[in-house]
Amino acid sequence: MLFIKVTLIFLLFFTVSLQSKLIKIGTSVALTGQSQALGTNLVRGMNLVFDSINKQGGIKGDLIEFIVLDDQYNPDKTVENTISLLNDHHVDILTSFTGMPTV
Repeated sequence: MLFIKVTLIFLLFFTVSLQSKLIKIGTSVALTGQSQALGTNLVRGMNLVFDSINKQGGIKGDLIEFIVLDDQYNPDKTVENTISLLNDHHVDILTSFTGMPTV
């Protein structure tokens, strides 16, 4: 009986460890407006990195989902996007907010 319990516990933990998790990384940058080149280039560069990581199996098997919202280089929109990234998209990491008005 003990052997069965130990085996079931082992299988439970082994199965949980095999399930990959999605790592959600979010940012709010200017994709439109006067600073769109800055935001567009930043997103392109980050997508290259995240795509490369995902093609190699992710981070310990966990793939990256990169969520990008357009703040138009507007501080109020940046705050709105940040709240959305946290509450609606449930990101694990916020990164690469750019520019003095929006940081």
